[in-house]
Amino acid sequence: MFVCAGAKEVLLTQRKEEFYNRFIVPLKKEAQHLGITVNELKELLDKGEIK
Repeated sequence: MFVCAGAKEVLLTQRKEEFYNRFIVPLKKEAQHLGITVNELKELLDKGEIK
């Protein structure tokens, strides 16, 4: 299979941007509504393990 040079990086960049828009933006908005600070949000993200 032939792939253009840099295709993987382009796809990852696009997916990261989509992830940011679909998940991070709404998360930050909800945190703001709940009065959760950026530091508290970081602590929540670091809490626990992903299984």
